[in-house]
Amino acid sequence: MRISKVKTIQLHKTTLILIAILLFYTFMGILLPLMHDDLQWFSNYNTDILKVGFASLNGRYIGNIFEIIAVHVSWLRWLSYGLISMGIIWMIMHITRCKAWTSYYLLAFSLMLILPSAIYADTYGWFAGFYNYATSTLISLFIIYYCINAIIYKEKQPVSVTVLFYVLSFFGQLFMENVTLFHCIILILAFLYEFTANRTLNYKLLFSFMIATIGTIIMFSNPNYRKILFEGSEYQQVSNNQGIFSKFAEMISTTLPYGVIFSQVIILSMIATLIIYLLLRSDRYVHLTILKRRIIMIGFITLPLYYLLFYNQFLLNKNTDIGLVGFANIIVCGYFAFSIFVGIYLSINNRKTQITLYSLLIAICVSASTLVIVTPIEPGNFLIVYTIHVIILIILLKEFRKYKSINVNFIKGASLVLAMIYLSAFIYVHYEHEKRVQLLKQQIKDHPRQEVYTVESLPFEHYMHHPSPINKNYQEWFNNYEELPKMTKVKYIPFGSDDS
Repeated sequence: MRISKVKTIQLHKTTLILIAILLFYTFMGILLPLMHDDLQWFSNYNTDILKVGFASLNGRYIGNIFEIIAVHVSWLRWLSYGLISMGIIWMIMHITRCKAWTSYYLLAFSLMLILPSAIYADTYGWFAGFYNYATSTLISLFIIYYCINAIIYKEKQPVSVTVLFYVLSFFGQLFMENVTLFHCIILILAFLYEFTANRTLNYKLLFSFMIATIGTIIMFSNPNYRKILFEGSEYQQVSNNQGIFSKFAEMISTTLPYGVIFSQVIILSMIATLIIYLLLRSDRYVHLTILKRRIIMIGFITLPLYYLLFYNQFLLNKNTDIGLVGFANIIVCGYFAFSIFVGIYLSINNRKTQITLYSLLIAICVSASTLVIVTPIEPGNFLIVYTIHVIILIILLKEFRKYKSINVNFIKGASLVLAMIYLSAFIYVHYEHEKRVQLLKQQIKDHPRQEVYTVESLPFEHYMHHPSPINKNYQEWFNNYEELPKMTKVKYIPFGSDDS
């Protein structure tokens, strides 16, 4: 009776926290102005695209439809922004098997708020990116969750969950090209693991793979991909001007090290710190020779030192030449990955937890490898990688708690402070955006014959995706949305300048 009562109280607490997270993100959606492609989708452009069934655009059919509806229906845009963002937190808790622990919800929430600013701007910082990157990330997490439960924990899922799994295996293919391939590879790998490890055929995984394959065919049957492949286009190229091999070499030496490792060095350092602590508590590690222990530890230390002393200091992420820098990136990242893999093996005793962590690391590798079909690779492509890093960190933190308690009040305080910082920042952004529009309208009214009007950019623009129009077309879409004269020309000066 007492246990049941405790579970009920815990359920109420988690429900309240999820509601609070939903309200936070919904309010963030209200504060976020439409920008860049959002304004394009609001214009007559969406009518023209719908007439040809996206044939001249891409195969992101569901993502595109979401965007069109969202920019025209404000309340749905705000609510969906909140629900999808909360859903990502919810799925993190399910994969980590912490869904009954309230403090972990707040931890996941906090970790998602310290997302690198470049990734945040490309995903949560505008709606067009959000509906493709964040929604596909949520679906990917659900597919990973189902596969892990099917092949590792052998838990029987309710019929409704399995049906949802099938539905998402199909519709999840119609958001992002690389995510489409990611889902197919993850599903077939899960099926093959089940077959080789347990000598059983998991027909649910096989069926979902077949459904996902159908979705993949539908996406890539879009006529524009044929044009991209055979006629050349700057949009979603398969290779750059130097060829597929040059692109692949550049990707593994500069782009992927930056996106997967260096841009996420903070959370990776947290992961490394937890593994080091667990290693020092592990009998298997302690009984290794001193040389082997040092080799493992140096791998953990090399990455942050290289990042602080060389990579960040000399802006090596700007160097895309294949040479010494690229080679150094590969060595440092590969050495760090080696230490992570070995560290998990030596420090985690529970086999299911160990396999789960390895599955997540493989998922990161698969996600990164599918980016070979994407040009240019955007920061938003690494949202799923960061989210998986969050999952790995929380699983390791569960192991850490076996040896040492964690101050829950610190987690609560940190999440509250971060939430207040974000809300304050975007309330200010919203205020300045409205002020800027009113200033423009007043300038046009006072000086209708003026050729170019001058206003300031918005504060914290690095947390958004081009909130100030970057060319003539985007300015015209901005004018259309804000009901300004169509041919209004605007010069945007840095925020805080005095000559606006």
